[in-house]
Amino acid sequence: ESDPGLELELIGLPRDIEPLRLPETSRVRVETAPAWTAGRAGDWFWHRRHLARWARQREVDVVFFPAGNRRICALDPIPTVATIHDLGELEIPEKYSRLRRLRVQHEILPAIRDVTRRITISEPSRAAICEATGLQAEQVDLIPNGVDARFQPGDPRAARGELAERYELYRPFFLYVARLEHPAKNHLNLLRAFAREGLAERYDLVLIGADWPGCEVIYEAISELGLSRAVRRPGFVPDEDMPLFYQAATALTFVSRFEGFGLPIVEAQASGCPLLVSSVEPMSSLAGDAGWRVDPACVASIGAGLQALSVDVVLREILRERGLARAERWSWDRAARETLEVLRAAVGERAALRLAG
Repeated sequence: ESDPGLELELIGLPRDIEPLRLPETSRVRVETAPAWTAGRAGDWFWHRRHLARWARQREVDVVFFPAGNRRICALDPIPTVATIHDLGELEIPEKYSRLRRLRVQHEILPAIRDVTRRITISEPSRAAICEATGLQAEQVDLIPNGVDARFQPGDPRAARGELAERYELYRPFFLYVARLEHPAKNHLNLLRAFAREGLAERYDLVLIGADWPGCEVIYEAISELGLSRAVRRPGFVPDEDMPLFYQAATALTFVSRFEGFGLPIVEAQASGCPLLVSSVEPMSSLAGDAGWRVDPACVASIGAGLQALSVDVVLREILRERGLARAERWSWDRAARETLEVLRAAVGERAALRLAG
């Protein structure tokens, strides 16, 4: 949309392509990947053996991997650009299998070095990429995420009414938007803090997110802490309902141990939702002066933040106003334009190398 002269060849699995609802035009051509690529082995084989041929047949100028930390490979002489969101496998090794960590070390990191250009979404991710690959900071372009236009401030009372009807949420609630995994998202310390402060008498704690490896540990903690009635788990929530949760929540409690970015933080800011946020980077910087910072490793710190936000209406309003002011800086239009600049630069660099050779 940012460039009327750009043409896009998009290929992916049906589950990835269909939600985009992309109309096929002369500028956007969509192709569904073969069914055998859905598994890990088929996915690897397609990228390693078929992608280069696919790109040559279509005479593309550049190949872009929007999730380069999952699957990435250099396709010399075709320019390649990859966005690497984070290197969580190296930052929180206990979260991943040994096979996954080995693949990152022996496949992903070399490919990050080999591609024409690489993008990441935060300064901590850039530092981690440079440390792991030996690249210099200027060799990794920084393009922060944006926030979708559907996240806007609304009437909290109306939003609570909608949620009461759709999700049977009748009490004030704190919100955490993160897949239910352990230990990276730090649900256990949030649950312990919520129980420690006795907030279940007045508030619900809404955990939005799909089940992930380790979720059984979270469920056990909910039961052991006596929070079964106060903790609500709606699972994976449709996109159209997400603004309602931010608009209605007392605060977003984003206490993750590690993130490449932390998109719910900026979604909450744009929606006028107060923030309780981990003091770990980049989450702390994303929140800026619009969040109550807590030590994610300290239950007492999280509890103090929850208690303060539960009783101090003025504090919540201050954080809300500051968040709305900060939300203006997160733009997908800007991210798209800057990404396109990197793609064009990759094409130019490869052309210059060919001429020099």
